[in-house]
Amino acid sequence: MPSGPVTESELLRPLVHGGEATWLQPLPDSLLGLGAPATAAIDRGSLRLAFVAALQLLAPRECAVLILRDVLDYPVAEAADILETSVAAVNSSLQRARARIRAAGVLQEQVAEPSDAEQRSWVVTGDVLMEMRPMVNWFSGRENYASFMGWVFAKAGKAWRLLPARANGQAGFAAYRRGDVGVFELHTLQVFTVTAGGIGRVSVFLDAEVFAAFGLAQKVDG
Repeated sequence: MPSGPVTESELLRPLVHGGEATWLQPLPDSLLGLGAPATAAIDRGSLRLAFVAALQLLAPRECAVLILRDVLDYPVAEAADILETSVAAVNSSLQRARARIRAAGVLQEQVAEPSDAEQRSWVVTGDVLMEMRPMVNWFSGRENYASFMGWVFAKAGKAWRLLPARANGQAGFAAYRRGDVGVFELHTLQVFTVTAGGIGRVSVFLDAEVFAAFGLAQKVDG
């Protein structure tokens, strides 16, 4: 992960695929019953907290248990069946996950969903982190993020369409780049981790299976 401004040689370095590494994939809000806050089948705040904590703190199994038990409210026996493990293992993983969150001081109010007015004025934080899964390339810090985006626009042009999307109780968008014939072609799905301080993490997904899960069209008109 770069510690200073990204140099041109670093920007031109090819993206490196992470192979079969385990990633926390985004889930469309529509599949999670996340409608209007008053009628949502799942508590948005709990899901956002679990997602943020999972990205920063938790192992994949701990994340899965936390979401099944504390977000989706599955009985422990059903969670054990889904994960093909024992009830004791589920309880142990849940205890570790909760302890990690408490130790890190991650609170639900810190990741509460901003108002519509706040969302329209979002800016990235000074220590924003951008990840491009399943690639292993990371960029940390506002200057590095801006440098990388400048390189993207220089290479891919400045003609884009952004269509709103929601994943894991968080805001985001599908980015479409204008191709040679003027049609906008699907490029990435980007999901934001946002607090009152701004956008602290941008998770960029390049996976065809993720695109399909969100029902994203491969091309849209200009």
